Amino acid sequence: MKLLQIIILFIFIYKVSYCQTNNNDTIKIKQITISDKKNIKETSIIIQKIDSNIIAEETNNSLSELLSKYTPVFVKNYGKTSLSTVSIRGTATSHTDVLFNGISLKSPMLGQVDFSLIPNNLFNNISINYGGSSIINTSGALGGNINLYNKINWKNKLSGVFIQDIGSYTTINSFVAINTGIKNLQFSTKLYNNYSKNDFTFKNKNISTIDSLSGKYIYPYQKNKNAEFYQNGFFQSVNYKKNNITLSLNYWHQNTNRAIPRLNTYEGNDYSNINKQNDLSNNIFFKSTYYKNKSKINFYSAVINKQINYKLKNYISGNGYYNVINSYGVSNSLYNKINYEYKFSDNILISTNYSFNYHKVKTKEIIQNNGYNKIRKENNFYISLYNKTNNRLSNSIIIRQNLVDNKIIPIIPFFGIDYLISKNNDLHIKASVSKNYNIASLNDLYWQPGGNPNLKPEESRSADISLVLNKKTNKIFNILFSATYYYSYINNWIIWLPSPLGYWSPYNINKVKSQGIEINAKINYTINKIHIFANANYSYTSSINKGDSLIWKDAYNKQLPYIPKHSGNIFISIKYKKYYINYIHNSYSERYTSSSQEISRRDWLYPYFMNNLSFGKMFNIKNINIDLKFKIYNLFNEEYRTVLGRPMPRQNYLLQIKLKF
Repeated sequence: MKLLQIIILFIFIYKVSYCQTNNNDTIKIKQITISDKKNIKETSIIIQKIDSNIIAEETNNSLSELLSKYTPVFVKNYGKTSLSTVSIRGTATSHTDVLFNGISLKSPMLGQVDFSLIPNNLFNNISINYGGSSIINTSGALGGNINLYNKINWKNKLSGVFIQDIGSYTTINSFVAINTGIKNLQFSTKLYNNYSKNDFTFKNKNISTIDSLSGKYIYPYQKNKNAEFYQNGFFQSVNYKKNNITLSLNYWHQNTNRAIPRLNTYEGNDYSNINKQNDLSNNIFFKSTYYKNKSKINFYSAVINKQINYKLKNYISGNGYYNVINSYGVSNSLYNKINYEYKFSDNILISTNYSFNYHKVKTKEIIQNNGYNKIRKENNFYISLYNKTNNRLSNSIIIRQNLVDNKIIPIIPFFGIDYLISKNNDLHIKASVSKNYNIASLNDLYWQPGGNPNLKPEESRSADISLVLNKKTNKIFNILFSATYYYSYINNWIIWLPSPLGYWSPYNINKVKSQGIEINAKINYTINKIHIFANANYSYTSSINKGDSLIWKDAYNKQLPYIPKHSGNIFISIKYKKYYINYIHNSYSERYTSSSQEISRRDWLYPYFMNNLSFGKMFNIKNINIDLKFKIYNLFNEEYRTVLGRPMPRQNYLLQIKLKF
């Protein structure tokens, strides 16, 4: 019934809109010229850039959804609208960093990023640096880092976009952006509001009764209760340029309230085990750039405030609701970075920078009356040399030196080469070796109870080799293909384990060997009025526990929990005149939830294959471009889990209208 109502609504809007359009069957758009000048700093690193078509497809979704569908990274999702973390190349969630316009969004308190809290509509460019290539941007990202940034259109005078989503489970997403400016001054204002009741129905296979006649198990259908998600945000950008100076100031406010649904093993009443979390952030980013003929100076500064409040409450008869847990954490961070680049020639570039970061974190659990109040100071030094030896060979050398709380972290080096095998086919081979260190988060060191202030930095040694083909036969066909083999060995892996005192505590006991293969292919093809774009990824990940066999016993020499050995996805977009259809497929092989890798309902997540389909039509009413889109998630009604105890929705739908001028 819900599907029928949505389809009727879609047809109604389509008919009304069609009556207002011209009879002409073709939309006239301005001719654009796309040019790509290869950056010498990217010649010897493994980097993946997300296509603008893909970013547009996921405009009103979170970054976690985009990454899980279009990249080889593994996204560990605790359920729709819940915590989402990322693992790159079989590493831990703390080994992935996210940079927004050059500033890290990684929490100094938690040591990780919640990707479900990052909306895609705040940026228009995404790239991923894999493995040692992350050292060009940051340190400590043993798996890699993700770059989010905005390119400014200095020719803009007035433009805007409005997007409205209406979907299953009372999902309502709204976004509006207004961009105004003159030649040297640009303003951008963005507002968004996302809500979902998230009350989908699921079959609970963790609770059952037995039919007295057949002896078969009977599983109940239940609602995903206490799962509401509400998020609103505001983003303001001011950009100014004159002669050889560019200034940019951004302010980003976001407030997220979400209820955390109970595990599907829960058999209590609806008045107990009620979890809620509030995430509030206020961020200011500043960047200035000064250009000269051969040199460039970038200065970055940011103030980031994050607040987290988690509550667990139960109902006591005759007394009402009481908090069992009421904890909050506040982190205030100041980032300052200055970068200087000098280009001796088209073939030689040197880059150096210094950054100082200051973090103050305070946590408090009110019921138990414990927590910590700590300060962390980071001094980071960086120098790099990029050299194009001849028309075929390029190389890069990077050295980082970090000082954290007056403790010297060993030098972080990177060396990479890029060799052009074939000029006609733009066929390259890239290789790199590197070393990296990741320091423990403040929660790892000082969490009460259980923090371990004696933790050592995690140490990574890695290498990779990649073959990259960029084949442009003519204007109607283009293919970009890359295949990479990587290897890394991580010592002093930080892991939380139960302590003899009854609570969990982190230890440096793990050694992990990670190796694998990453394959990416992009195809653009145009014939007559049909344009086809395809993006495909495949990843084989072997992330093996090589810790002490006497300690790990059954877990020794086995795949780490939750890391799939095989994962892949494909995105296909077909456009004909004003119509288009997009298909997305992604799949994961089996995953184990325990170190012993037992195949049971408790310890094993079976493979699943997810399919999403969207189709729509674009048309114009005067100077307004309108895009009507209908999305079907979980096209074949797949039953699946991403983590234990967390149900996921079956087939569901979303209607989107986008107005752009």
